[in-house]
Amino acid sequence: MGKIRIMDKNELVEKGKEIYKKIKDKLEPAHKGEIVAIEVKTGDYFLGKDLIEADEKAREKYPDEVFYFNKIGYRAVYVHR
Repeated sequence: MGKIRIMDKNELVEKGKEIYKKIKDKLEPAHKGEIVAIEVKTGDYFLGKDLIEADEKAREKYPDEVFYFNKIGYRAVYVHR
């Protein structure tokens, strides 16, 4: 049986950013401000009005995966001031 490979968090972020760059032009016009959850191994993505909704949709298909999240049209999901 093969060994399960756990992805490094930096690798997850880099792959997530790469995938987002490829889909952002498609998403930004109609979904700006929404959250996208990206499953980086497959490139599948899930949209939600907030982080919880995007996560719930992603976990329906990939319950045991870790996702890359991005706020569509912004550099960060949340800003703390």
